Amino acid sequence: MKPLLPLLPFVLFSSAWAIDCPPGYYTDGTNIFPAPAGTFVPTANAVAATPCPVGHYTPVEGMRQAIPASPGYYVPVTGSAVQIPAPAGSYVSTSGASSHTPCDPGYYTPVPGMSAQIAADPGYYVSASGSNKQLAAPAGSITTSAGSSVYLDAPIGSYAPSEGMRSAIPALPGYYVPLPGSILPTPAPAGSYVPAGGSAVATTADAGSYTPVPGMSAAILASPGYFVPVAGANAQTPAPAGSFTASAGAMFHFLAPIGAYAPVAGMRGTISASPGYYVPLAGSLSQTPAPAGSYVPVAGSSTTTQASLGHYVPASGMSVQLAAPLGHYVSTEGSATFQRANPGFYVPTTGSAFQSPATPGSYVPLSGAASSIPAPVGSYVPLSASSFAIPAPAGYTTYVAGSITVQAIPDIQLTAYSLNPGGSSSFSFTTASGQTYGIFMSDDLNTWIEIESVPGTGDVVTTSLAAPEPGSTKHFFRIVATPTP
Repeated sequence: MKPLLPLLPFVLFSSAWAIDCPPGYYTDGTNIFPAPAGTFVPTANAVAATPCPVGHYTPVEGMRQAIPASPGYYVPVTGSAVQIPAPAGSYVSTSGASSHTPCDPGYYTPVPGMSAQIAADPGYYVSASGSNKQLAAPAGSITTSAGSSVYLDAPIGSYAPSEGMRSAIPALPGYYVPLPGSILPTPAPAGSYVPAGGSAVATTADAGSYTPVPGMSAAILASPGYFVPVAGANAQTPAPAGSFTASAGAMFHFLAPIGAYAPVAGMRGTISASPGYYVPLAGSLSQTPAPAGSYVPVAGSSTTTQASLGHYVPASGMSVQLAAPLGHYVSTEGSATFQRANPGFYVPTTGSAFQSPATPGSYVPLSGAASSIPAPVGSYVPLSASSFAIPAPAGYTTYVAGSITVQAIPDIQLTAYSLNPGGSSSFSFTTASGQTYGIFMSDDLNTWIEIESVPGTGDVVTTSLAAPEPGSTKHFFRIVATPTP
């Protein structure tokens, strides 16, 4: 339908005058009309209005030229009085456009009338053309740059826990991400570890180490006293009783050596056998006391020592041997007791391996003697190993202790006696050549004291005795044949 033209005042001109019609208007020769909206008249005295070409419009009447559509707008048909905004999802980048352009993948326009498309933000994407919005990269994926049309899976070793992430998060030490597109990291299982960030795999703990809980960044070396025999362990094992591990990170345990023992599990070292004890086998849980008859003088022994000759060990667990005491002896090795010297025998020193027979002239009446007894004067012992002394027979005697033979007693005759003035006295008696005679004095006839020794000449000899002290008791005297000095 052709638009109605406004009525202009009718002007009657003289035929002698021409009609002057300005640009923006046109005339039919009689009347002047404004160019309707959607048209324009670029020159004066035009007889018709020109429709606006595509990409242009005239919003009001009487326009002398068409207006190019603004950027963000377009005019798709001729004779348009309006420009149309580019719909959301498209844009118009130039003026005078006759159409709009759909947004490229990776770009969008959220509202109508936009002159440029907007690149999708990092963390977002636009997968199709003509989009009016950007989409957040889903959890487990990322977009690293603006204008992305697709999202990328988070690479192995990292993860994307939420939507709209522009970069993935590297897994922390102790965690790993084995698959692309992961939302969360996986803790290293017990028995494994992850030493560095951004790892795609967990590392199995080596033998000698372990990881007791998930999510560890390093393995723990087995403690001294413990061991880990296999890889991938989540616990350490105590060294069994009878064994030990001396250092950290052990893969196996060692048997306690001979001479030492390990009484409980989990020991980092062994205990040396105490003096008096020994350990004969490797891997022992306890020490053994040396049995009676043997001893262990030092720590850490694997064997015992037999008591030597002359010594004994009376109880188990002793670290020293004991010397046989005086009067006793030990004649065999490995003895737990000692022997008493028999009558007729004696042991004069400690630690003796034998008993000694009493020599001729002496005797031992009891067992367990440390020395022999010389035969008393008046007795003799002719043989060794005697337990008693033999009294001298009648007419014979011994003049010294320890005699092995007897002597005949010489015959002594008193030939003269006189009491001299002043109290001294003299007496004479017969003697044998080479024989000595003792002059003995007693106050009670029981205890006799030799006061003079007189050598024999084979003839009569005379001797004198001093007068007794005033007030002294009476004295008795006798003459006895004694050994020659």
